[in-house]
Parts: sequence; structure tokens; C-alpha cells
Amino acid sequence: MSESKLRKLFKQEKHITIQQYFLNLKIEAAKQLLDENKKVEEVSNLLGFSTSSNFSRTFKKIVGISPLEYKQKLK
Repeated sequence: MSESKLRKLFKQEKHITIQQYFLNLKIEAAKQLLDENKKVEEVSNLLGFSTSSNFSRTFKKIVGISPLEYKQKLK
């Protein structure tokens, strides 16, 4: 199966792109790590984001609040 065919079938089934699917998985992993009281910068590094600001921006775009706000809600 070609890559383009796989991408098309995936989007038809899941209604999101493969990239978005994996980004969502990363954000779910980030939530778990933040739940374990890891620092935002550490979570960013563990999940392979280029910078902690890129991670924070992506997290907020998907979750609706920043990683720091998310951590504060856990308290």
C-alpha cells in the first residue's frame, strides 16, 4: 500500500490526519507526565518537542489551557 493511500484511508476512518493522531497521543502522554508532577521543560524534552515554548503552544492549542494551568488544576 502506498503512503498516500494509507494517509487517505486513515483520515477517512479517524477523521484526522496521521500526524494529528500522533500529536494527540503525545499530548495525552504529556498530561500523564504532568500528573506525575514532572516539570513542563522535562515533559517537553521527554516527548521530543524542539523547545518548551513549542510544546506549551501545542498543548494549549489542543487542550485549551497551558501546561502550567493544567498543573495548577491538579492541585
